[in-house]
Amino acid sequence: MTTHQTTTLHASASPAETPTPTPARQRSPSPRAGLWWLAGSVVLAFLIAEIASFYWWKGAPALVASVGDALRLPVAKVDSRFISGQALRRDEATLRVFIAYQRSQAPELFSEELSDAQVRQVVLDRLVHNAILEELAARRTITAERQAISDAFDRVVEGVDLNQVTQQLEEQFGLTIDQYQQLVVRYSVLRDRLERDIAFDDDINPDLTAKANDVVRRVEESTEAFDTLAAELSDDASTRLQGGDLGYVREGDVDQALFDAAKVLGPGERSGLVRTSQGYHIVELMESVPPDADGSVVLHPRHILIRAKSIDTWIAEQLATARVSIYHPALAWDPESSRVVVRGQGS
Repeated sequence: MTTHQTTTLHASASPAETPTPTPARQRSPSPRAGLWWLAGSVVLAFLIAEIASFYWWKGAPALVASVGDALRLPVAKVDSRFISGQALRRDEATLRVFIAYQRSQAPELFSEELSDAQVRQVVLDRLVHNAILEELAARRTITAERQAISDAFDRVVEGVDLNQVTQQLEEQFGLTIDQYQQLVVRYSVLRDRLERDIAFDDDINPDLTAKANDVVRRVEESTEAFDTLAAELSDDASTRLQGGDLGYVREGDVDQALFDAAKVLGPGERSGLVRTSQGYHIVELMESVPPDADGSVVLHPRHILIRAKSIDTWIAEQLATARVSIYHPALAWDPESSRVVVRGQGS
């Protein structure tokens, strides 16, 4: 974990060097003068923004970058959240490093050149989706603390040498481990927590529990084999045609609640309703499996999934009603597709 230290420099002056104000008549600032100053500042900000947009459009991003960074000008707004030009340029640089790396590894797959506007379109679209994710998480008081982010990253790179991970992140993205955790893993943690939070929200999934109870009754009353019922009733498209077979799983391969439910079953036994972030499951243990050589428990379960509304579907619904404004002159927001598009090209 990288620790950043910030040093604040304080300007100081000796008493002899500090001018002493003359204690003559003191004047209170005029309220009218304050209003004029505020109005002038607002006008100046708008003028600079217009000039910045003009030069960006004319191909002088260096000037825009310096002006934008100084004033922290946004390139987009999602509800109450601004997206800064600095964030756009940072992620644009990351994407260009990634494209260059992939092109060096598989030039035939990355032969087509992307225009600057297309690269910024991809980047800003991702930033907009991240912003709505943050907005939705904040509304439900969901956070991603640093330890949770670090733990999620450790699970992803488990068994891989840390020096190798550092090198790959630098080569493929131009990022440090800490930057990757904050720019990528953090949003993954927020998304996972949000998915768990909405799964059993009656306002979002009003019919889920009733549907799950109907499936339970159908399974209990049926004389058909579990795999036949799974093929008919399960919402898991990836396992439905295999009778719900999840294969041989170890702890961490599937949701912990599903693993724990299967672990206490005997061969052929079925669970009641098991809740995970995907929805409800009915689990059956197919066979007993000897532990791994290291003692790890191995299970062979199958399941029927009664799926809650997916996090992607819900976020898309929220994004369709969000107030999205794009200030970049080459890009626009397409409300029909809920996507950032190159201006003039539509969805």
